[in-house]
Amino acid sequence: RRARTSAAAAPPPAASRWAGRQSDEAIVACVGERFAELEVCVARTPEELLRSNAEAVVVISYLTQTSFAWYARFFDALRELEARGTKVYPSAAFKQLVSSKADYLLLLERTGLPVCPTRLLGQAALTEPATSSATDGSAGGSRADPVALEA
Repeated sequence: RRARTSAAAAPPPAASRWAGRQSDEAIVACVGERFAELEVCVARTPEELLRSNAEAVVVISYLTQTSFAWYARFFDALRELEARGTKVYPSAAFKQLVSSKADYLLLLERTGLPVCPTRLLGQAALTEPATSSATDGSAGGSRADPVALEA
C-alpha cells in the first residue's frame, strides 16, 4: 500500500495593505495615493464639511446616525455646498433619496419597477397597535412583509 500524499498547500494570499481598515478609510487612502495632485481630506461632521473650501466633494460614506436631525443637517450642508458652486457627487438630492428606504421604494414603484411587497409605516402607525396582517393570498396564510419607515 502506498502512503497517500497530500497536495502541497497553496500559499496564503498576500496580505492586502488595506486589511483591517474600514472600507471608506481604505478608499480615501487609495484615492490620495493614486491621485497625488488632489488634496484629500475627511469631514466627520456637516459643520466640518461646510468649512471646506473644496472645489469638489465626493461622498463615499457616512456613519449611521441615531437621529433624523443629523441627516437633515448633512443633506442641508450638501445642498449649501452645491449652492456655493461646489461639485457634490453624488448630488445632495440623490443621497437624500437613497438614504430613505421609503422614498426610494416609492420612486421605484412610480417608475413601474418591481419591488418586493412592503408596507410603509409613518410615525403615527408606529404608535398604534397592529390590527391586521398582510396575506399573500395563498391558503389564508400570513407573512411578514419587509417594512420601511418614513420620517
